[in-house]
Amino acid sequence: MRSSSWGRIAASISVVKINSMTPLYYGRTAGLVVESQDMDSDTFEREVIQARARTFEELKSHLTERWGSS
Repeated sequence: MRSSSWGRIAASISVVKINSMTPLYYGRTAGLVVESQDMDSDTFEREVIQARARTFEELKSHLTERWGSS
């Protein structure tokens, strides 16, 4: 799953639904392990972590607005 897709999914979820996301969390974690198994830590930081950080920075105003009204 692309980081932009994951960020949009996370941004659209209410706090009440967080517990139902536990299986998704475990699945995403397993996906990251598979995706990064051949990467060293510098490559993982650059290609995976920074990409997700940029996505959440782009969606910050939406997240703040959405979660502030819950």
